[in-house]
Amino acid sequence: MNQLSDSEILEEVADTGNIELYYTLFERYQHLVYGQCKRYFSNAADCSDMAMHIFEVMVRRVKPAEVKNFAALLSSITNNECISELRKRKSYQKHLNNFSDLKSQQNSFVENDGLLRLTSGLTDEQQQMILDSAIQRLKPAQRSTIMLFFLERKSYKEISDLTGLSDKEVKSNLQNGKRNLKILVESILKQLNKTTGICTESLKQILNENTI
Repeated sequence: MNQLSDSEILEEVADTGNIELYYTLFERYQHLVYGQCKRYFSNAADCSDMAMHIFEVMVRRVKPAEVKNFAALLSSITNNECISELRKRKSYQKHLNNFSDLKSQQNSFVENDGLLRLTSGLTDEQQQMILDSAIQRLKPAQRSTIMLFFLERKSYKEISDLTGLSDKEVKSNLQNGKRNLKILVESILKQLNKTTGICTESLKQILNENTI
């Protein structure tokens, strides 16, 4: 199989539907993808995780019969996925910084300090992923209120004007949202601790399962 050209392997995959053959191409270009990822990420583990992610993207999105130049397409997808990941991390970091600053901005939100302690043993990226996922899993009213109040620094009145909620409902959503946010983070961490070795990929799988 290694003697076949990229086009011949793709034709074989298209004809037989055998995805295993696809991995012959992945092995062929793995070092190039890894090297390309190093332009964006300095951490070796990040590069390995991204390379695995990129190959998974290729399998899910790309139809072998439609590929004219596998190497060029792989390079393009690698660039796009790396840039997309960096943008996500920038957004996550902004959220994390906002959460880190909450104690001085709002003394009543002491639970947040507890959230940061809960995730203190993880990397910044993993903390960001967990916090963002937990926020997204809140009930819509709680999620929007939490984000408007703590991330966008809106007042009760501004939130009330934007959402149509009463001041009492805004306060209730904040209290319940903070409590549920902590519960969600603890639930994610509990599942993560059951895995054999904490890594970004296992965390992504947990967050994508929608079973929390």
